[in-house]
Amino acid sequence: MEGLSLPLACKGDVVAGIRRADKSSSGRDVFGRLWEAGEQVPSALAIGQGLLWEGEQLKAMGCGYLTQVQSTLELRSPLWISPDWMEVCWLLLDHSPRQFPEEMVQRCLRNEGVREGIDSEKIGAVVSLASKGGMASTAVEIAKGGNCLELAEGIRPVGGLRQGVKRGEVVARCRREGVGDEVFDVRGCPGNSSQADPVAIRPGHNLVKGKTGGQETFLAACDGMVSIFQGSLNVHALLEIPGDVDSQSGLLEYGGSADIEGSVLRGGGLKICGDINVHGRIDGGGEVVLGQDLSASRGIVGRGTNVRSGGKISTHSILEATVEAGGDIRVDSWMRNASIVSGGTVTLGLKDHAGVMRGGRVYAARGVLMPRAGSEEGEYTLIAAGLTRAESDRLERLGQYLAGCLREIQFVRKKLGLEEVDMQKILKRLQASRGLHKKMLSRIVRRLVEQIVQYQKASRKRDSLNAELKRRNGVEVCIEERLEPGVEVRLGAEWKRFDVGQNGLHWRLEHGELVDLNFQRDL
Repeated sequence: MEGLSLPLACKGDVVAGIRRADKSSSGRDVFGRLWEAGEQVPSALAIGQGLLWEGEQLKAMGCGYLTQVQSTLELRSPLWISPDWMEVCWLLLDHSPRQFPEEMVQRCLRNEGVREGIDSEKIGAVVSLASKGGMASTAVEIAKGGNCLELAEGIRPVGGLRQGVKRGEVVARCRREGVGDEVFDVRGCPGNSSQADPVAIRPGHNLVKGKTGGQETFLAACDGMVSIFQGSLNVHALLEIPGDVDSQSGLLEYGGSADIEGSVLRGGGLKICGDINVHGRIDGGGEVVLGQDLSASRGIVGRGTNVRSGGKISTHSILEATVEAGGDIRVDSWMRNASIVSGGTVTLGLKDHAGVMRGGRVYAARGVLMPRAGSEEGEYTLIAAGLTRAESDRLERLGQYLAGCLREIQFVRKKLGLEEVDMQKILKRLQASRGLHKKMLSRIVRRLVEQIVQYQKASRKRDSLNAELKRRNGVEVCIEERLEPGVEVRLGAEWKRFDVGQNGLHWRLEHGELVDLNFQRDL
């Protein structure tokens, strides 16, 4: 790690403050180093990642080591992650005893996207070692990748509903250490590619242990369909419906997966624990709630139609519906006036069919990819990545509140006949006033001070949220061909409303900064 490594800071810790330098007296800098009277006081440090001023206090926005790199003070992650994402270590660099909970270590792992291979005992050891202090700098491995389960021959879970199995059939085997090249990294991705199909890391629902030829195996506990969801290999019993789900069938609840030959229509609904494959469409106010992945071949249509999935969603088109997914959302053709939320990436259009989004709102945690957005008529279309709808709304409210405070401050300034808000001049005028005029002036000054305080509080909240959004590295918005007037693009804390159309846009967040990849390409 470049620079000087210093004590571990936790979220909310005050790591520095503003204080006038007094060359006639001794003191300590923010790192605890002693400065004797008469020594040259170092110039002001720039503030880097992970730190934020709140008034006259500099606070940590997360967990990390306080470091000075040249003239920049910043917070560095206590985690070391190998380039291939197969190993994660906690760096113990603070020699002073430090108490912190295991949950803090878990939170750091989650923030970096580490989901698999986490060793709780090693995390406990880290907490214990840190509480004792006094040791030489060291690194403790707290997570590592491993071998995937080996699926039985003929079982290949790909898209929608998966391979069917019978009760007692071998579904997977434990792979012997060092045998084969199918491994998973600490993110739960295949070791050789982060974009490949999901891998089976652990046994899940409806699997029982067995032994075949001396090798540990996992057998299906019931007839059903094989699926992989968030690293778990499952067998879900299958509900097969030959027609539509509508007002006659009402709401259907099932603990497995479902295959619908028809459509889900008004008056009908589904609450399914596993996957759902709808051969028709979801239309007319139907509600679909499922735990894993959804495929709707002919689209999701209609105001009042609500779809919530714990996994991925793939469909032909979305019209005026509300669609939420814990994973990626893939739309083959078009989206119109829809409300879409994804915990992964929203992708619109196939290679042989350029898709378009007209109207509506899209919020995606990891990114948005589409050929075209908006309409020539200037229809409002929002594309947001790297922030949730709640975060976006909060930023808007804070911006409106700050604008209101600023207007009020400017109104009082003009009422006082000042060119700028100068509290020293205002206080001098107050002290020189008498009688009724002083009372009136006191009320005006009190009103001004209240607005300034409220403005500063709201400004700190906005800065804190913006700092959090800037940490979401690698998030991107790519509109390959054309975006029309009326399109608004939000990427983390950055956003822009386009009043004039343009050919394409490709923004990405890299190390807290917005990078215009189209501009770089044209240089």
